[in-house]
Amino acid sequence: MTVTTPFKIAAGRIYPGFFDVEGEQGFRLREAHMIDELTRLSPVVVATGGGAVLREENRRALRERGTVVYLLTTVDQQLKRTAKIAIARFCSAITASRC
Repeated sequence: MTVTTPFKIAAGRIYPGFFDVEGEQGFRLREAHMIDELTRLSPVVVATGGGAVLREENRRALRERGTVVYLLTTVDQQLKRTAKIAIARFCSAITASRC
């Protein structure tokens, strides 16, 4: 489960809408709340984005309540790994807009 999965449900908006309506600060506050809630569950795997660990409270919750695995990749590696996903989403969006 990613941090944004219940986040999307709780906020009632799709992910890009968070920044449009609530801005970065609102997004990060909701993200911190979700991390706090999710790290209290057991067993659970929590996947965060890179910005989540910029807040000390998030790092503390993740560190104290579980095992942290840090995946280090270059931007080129990330693009190669996600290119097919991005293309598939783009094609789905184009198809959906034509229906």
